[in-house]
Amino acid sequence: MNISFRESCFVKKIPNMEGAFGYLATHKTLPNGTVIKVINNLSLEKESIIKELVNEKEIEGSGYPIDEYKVDNKLQGFIMYYYNHSYTFSYVINRDMFSHEEKLKASIDCTNQLKELHNKGYLLNDIALSNSLIDKEGGHLIDFDGATKNSPKKAESHYELTINGKIIRTSYNTDKLKQALTNLSLIYSINLEEIIHYRTNDVNSIFSLFKDNKEVFNLLYSYLSCDNSKPYFEELKDTLKDEDKVMFESAKIYRKINKLT
Repeated sequence: MNISFRESCFVKKIPNMEGAFGYLATHKTLPNGTVIKVINNLSLEKESIIKELVNEKEIEGSGYPIDEYKVDNKLQGFIMYYYNHSYTFSYVINRDMFSHEEKLKASIDCTNQLKELHNKGYLLNDIALSNSLIDKEGGHLIDFDGATKNSPKKAESHYELTINGKIIRTSYNTDKLKQALTNLSLIYSINLEEIIHYRTNDVNSIFSLFKDNKEVFNLLYSYLSCDNSKPYFEELKDTLKDEDKVMFESAKIYRKINKLT
């Protein structure tokens, strides 16, 4: 799609989008509630992955179309559907907005979307509470501009990747771990991202918070393995569906958090 800023009507700028500017946009060629995400300093790596995603045209699990955004035939970013009545996981963690069942469904939806992307060979690399949405329909992963392409058959769990001149280590299991921690944050009403940032960066300390639930603990710990065939979060659906048990475990986790240094 090649449209100019003059031809578009940007009705609202979306704040807090690292590395990009997001706008709600209306245009005769665009569906209502469209986000145009204009990426700053578009690198070759980002341009490549955007083109890969555009070629898919629609990420089936998340159900919204993706298209290129060009100005004068130069790639600037991408276009995606805007979830107008959705909320980030980080926003709803400590708010009584969704039932336990709705939170669990949203978590499973996001996990299934991640699995589909992995099956296509994409690593998201930027899974976070702010990039996972929940609404009455379920859950949605967003913000794919940090994604990279890799062979789904690659045996090694970790490999080096250069993004914007920085070398990072990434893997399918890293994506799975981030998604699991994001989902657990929502379900247990505990912002694990903040704990990792402010209390401890020791992943084993985070795992230990869930030792009373062996299924959760074992799954989290398995992501340290070099085996990319480790299961996804939906394996925990049965053990997490008991809301009373989850809330009891959540209270115990809060007490453990206070002991972290």
